Amino acid sequence: MLGRGVVTMRVRRNVYGLPAGDDTLLWYGRAVAAMKQLPSSNPRGWEYQAAIHGLDADVPDDLTSYWAQCQHGSSFFLPWHRMYLLHFERIVATQIKALGGPADWALPYWDYSSDPAWRALPPAFRGHTLADGSRNPLFVAERRNAANSGARFLDERDVDLEDALTADPDTDGFFGGEQAGHTSGEFGQLELTVHNRIHGRVGGLMGNPDFAALDPIFWLHHANIDRLWEVWLARDPGHHNLTTRFWLRGVSFDFHGDDGQPVSMRTTDVLDLTAPALDYSYEDLSDPLAIPAAVAGLSEAMPPPKQFELVGATLSPVVLDDQVRHAVLPTPVTPQAFADDTAPAGLVAGPPSPLVQKVTLKLEHVTSTAHSPTYDVYLNVPDAAAPSSHEDRFVGRATMFGVVQASDPRGPHAGSGQDFAFDITDIYRQLSDAGQVDPQNLRVSFVPVDPEPGTKVSVGRISLYFA
Repeated sequence: MLGRGVVTMRVRRNVYGLPAGDDTLLWYGRAVAAMKQLPSSNPRGWEYQAAIHGLDADVPDDLTSYWAQCQHGSSFFLPWHRMYLLHFERIVATQIKALGGPADWALPYWDYSSDPAWRALPPAFRGHTLADGSRNPLFVAERRNAANSGARFLDERDVDLEDALTADPDTDGFFGGEQAGHTSGEFGQLELTVHNRIHGRVGGLMGNPDFAALDPIFWLHHANIDRLWEVWLARDPGHHNLTTRFWLRGVSFDFHGDDGQPVSMRTTDVLDLTAPALDYSYEDLSDPLAIPAAVAGLSEAMPPPKQFELVGATLSPVVLDDQVRHAVLPTPVTPQAFADDTAPAGLVAGPPSPLVQKVTLKLEHVTSTAHSPTYDVYLNVPDAAAPSSHEDRFVGRATMFGVVQASDPRGPHAGSGQDFAFDITDIYRQLSDAGQVDPQNLRVSFVPVDPEPGTKVSVGRISLYFA
C-alpha cells in the first residue's frame, strides 16, 4: 500500500552546487550515525537498509522478500532502485526531523559528468570529521585510495553519458533484460556504463553489491542514476518507458516506509515524478549532451534493425588478469562494404540501403572471484602496438560490478556469469571500408583499469553479431 499522511515535497540538489554553509550533508551524517545505532533487525536502521540491496550471508526466512533484492541486469534496475531510494530518503528525513533538522531535507545527487571538477569524491565524504567536529560517518576507509585522496579519480570514460542517453528503448536495450533479476542478466545501457563504472572506480564497499549500500556515497550515486533516467526520457521524443504489462504491474517489491510499516510497490507506481505516490523532484534535468532540437527524435525515424545473426565467436574461454591481453575472434562472414549496391542502376532512388545496420561485440558468460574488475576493450589494435595509442579503436569500458554474485553456482543463474554488449558499428564500418578487417584475425584487446595483482576473469565466449 502507498498511503501516507501529509506529504512534504523535496528537491534533490547537486551535491557540488550546495552553497557554502549549507548543512544538507551535516544532517545526512548525523542521520547516518543515528541509524547505525539501531539494530540490524530495525527496518529504519543503517544495516537493515543496506541489506535490502545485498547481503553476504544467508537471508533469514522471514526477510526473504526484503533483503538481497537489488535488481541488476534487469529492466527492473531503474524502477526498483527508485523505490529503494524513495523509502531510504524518507527514513533519513524522518530521522533528521527527529534530531531537530529541517523537515524538507532531500538526498543530494552526485553529478560527476557535467564538470571535470566534480569527478572527485565530494569533500564531505573524504574528511574524518563533520562540519560540527564530530566523527564523520560519511567517510569510508575501504574505498580506493584515489577516491578518498581528493583527486579527480574518475576519467572521461567513467562519466561519459553518450551511449546511455542516446540508447533507443527498443533496439539498444536502454532498460536491459525484461526479467526480474538479482545481480545477473542483461544490462541496460545506463547500468552498463556510468552506473557500473562509478561503483567499480570508488571501490571498497561500493565495488560489491552485497555491501555497496553501506557506503553513504552509494545513495548520492543512485540519486544521479535516477535523475539520468528522467533526463533520458525528456531528451528525445523517441524515448519512452516499457509498456508491457509484466514490467508495469507483473512484479511487486517489498520495502518498509519511514513509519517502519511494510510497503509494496510496482513499477507503475514510480513512473511519474508528479504523482502523489512520489514526493521529490530534481533541481536540474537539463540535457548534458545538448543536441539540437532538429536532431532529437531521429531514433523514431530509423528502421528497426534486422534480426541479429552470430557471425563469429571464440572457441574457448579467454582468461583476463592484471595485464593487457588479446584474443583473436574468427569471423567467417565479413562484408567489405556496408551498402547494398547490387540493385540495378536507376531502380532505387537515393543512397543505397545498408546490408548491415548494426554490429555488436559481446562478452558472454563472464565469471570471476574478484569484485568489479574493469577493462577497456579495443578492436583490431595492430600487433605490438599499445591500445592506448589507438583511441579510434576503443570499443568501451566493461566494469563487472556484481560478477562474483553472478558467478556463484548456488545463485539464481547457476553461476552463468555476466554478459556485456557493445555497439561497434561505426568502428567496424571504418575498418571494413579501409580493408583492415581480416576475417580470420579480428583482434579484441583488454586493458585493465585499476589493475590488482591476482585478478582472474574468465570470458566464456567473445562473439560478433550482425543485424
